[in-house]
Amino acid sequence: MLDLFKKYSFWIAIVAIILLILSWISLGTSTKYNLDRSNTQLIRGVDVSTYQGDINWEAFDAQDIRFAFIKATEGSCFADETFEKNAESAEKHGIYVGAYMFYDYSESADKQVEQFIKTVPKKAKRLPPVIDVENLPLDDLSSFDNTIKEINTIVVRLKETYGKTPIIYANHNTYDTYIATRFSDCPIWISDYSSTEPVLSDGRNWTFWQYSNRGLLFETKGSERFVDMNLFNGDINALKAFLN
Repeated sequence: MLDLFKKYSFWIAIVAIILLILSWISLGTSTKYNLDRSNTQLIRGVDVSTYQGDINWEAFDAQDIRFAFIKATEGSCFADETFEKNAESAEKHGIYVGAYMFYDYSESADKQVEQFIKTVPKKAKRLPPVIDVENLPLDDLSSFDNTIKEINTIVVRLKETYGKTPIIYANHNTYDTYIATRFSDCPIWISDYSSTEPVLSDGRNWTFWQYSNRGLLFETKGSERFVDMNLFNGDINALKAFLN
């Protein structure tokens, strides 16, 4: 038996490596919403940034992508140079666009809002702006009260500028710590790669769900070959209502 194992150990190792690679590629894809285009009830979208490089938005449109959140800024100094190009190209192909800011808790909220407003023009028929709070500290809550105050400052400023209540993007950890039971007017965009459908800890409904960070159906030419996949919790008419 030992000799037989040694004889086939090489091929056993190869099969194990292949299975490991396949498992890694599929990581982050929900078992329920696994890019099944046959279910026409799902309103699917993506979120992208400069890391995806030159995006073929026509290919996205052909694969039933109806909305896209595009990174605009990070902190008070960084503006994504591909934002406007991506936004215009997506809209050209009938894809509804929203811009997001990556919030840096170590910087002034006012300065971050100014950077976002300078980068993202107010245009009709766009989704509400998004505040990405995924990077908030969980092990040191000494600045908790100030962080809540700063996020509220951004919410108010964005609503005043764009006339729409901003969306808050979070993973479950940051949602439970900072967002749950707060900012009740803000639609929630939750990141959850392991559930068949996410459940928020305070019983609130999610509006957008980032269910995978391993979308491979799409054509991009950047340093990041994967695309984040999202669902909207409603039909196409409900999605369009966000544009007004």
